[in-house]
Amino acid sequence: MSLGGHPAWLVLRRVPPAAPAPQAPRGDNVAEYDAGIIKEFANRLYRQARWVSLRYALAGGIIGWAIVAAATAAKAVSVPLGGWGFVAGAILGLSLGMSKAFQFRLEAQRALVLVQIEENTRKLASTAKSEEARDAGSAEKGDIKETPLPAPEPARVAAPTANADQERKEATAERTDERARTTTKILGDL
Repeated sequence: MSLGGHPAWLVLRRVPPAAPAPQAPRGDNVAEYDAGIIKEFANRLYRQARWVSLRYALAGGIIGWAIVAAATAAKAVSVPLGGWGFVAGAILGLSLGMSKAFQFRLEAQRALVLVQIEENTRKLASTAKSEEARDAGSAEKGDIKETPLPAPEPARVAAPTANADQERKEATAERTDERARTTTKILGDL
């Protein structure tokens, strides 16, 4: 069957737009924070970091061996050097693998820092709530006593000496003379 000169399987039908995805109701169905999931994620990243260097080294060695073997088969190299290709590829792969392992460990540390921040924030929040409750209970009983803060002591500033201005001018003159001598010496060496 043909529609307008085109095979039937080429004719596209207009599909009505999809309905918007329903929003999750606010309440019991919203996902809760779970530190265990983040810790498991960090453990998996550490496991991957442990083995990624070996995998990269092995893959690099195989690729290096294949490249040298192909060059030997094409008579570009007269001496079989497949072993050296494997070693060179393995060293390159190990270097790349160690970099990737570091990235995995860094990402795991980031995740663990987030967990630690959450734990510290929860501790501070619970401590603040308990102090507020204690203070509210004390305020109801009338146990709060106001204690005035001590008056701050005035700042002690050393009185300027009569010769301070003269000393400052002499120090500036000495620095200027030293710079002039250094400049003269440098220009004289040229």
